[in-house]
Amino acid sequence: MQFPHRLDQLYNDFDLVSATFIKNTLKGNQFFYSPAYLALRAAVKAGEAETITKRRTDKKLKDGEPELPCAELEKEKDWLRTKIRSEEHTSELQSQDA
Repeated sequence: MQFPHRLDQLYNDFDLVSATFIKNTLKGNQFFYSPAYLALRAAVKAGEAETITKRRTDKKLKDGEPELPCAELEKEKDWLRTKIRSEEHTSELQSQDA
């Protein structure tokens, strides 16, 4: 896999979604974390994600040592957090207007 940090992060974010579904979603989004995350979130919400019955274990630690953070992944995660907050804020405003 070209981008193991992104894949591991998605495994942690969606611990009840099948690994194959996550890999295919990441690949289908040119291995970019943020669009893959949004696609997986939408698939889970719509009930379209392939799920597993047992939670996946956290993959952040290997051989007892934490992995160094990937700077590009951290930038994507920051952007994603901002986008989700903005969407939630817009949704709250729309529900207040209704």
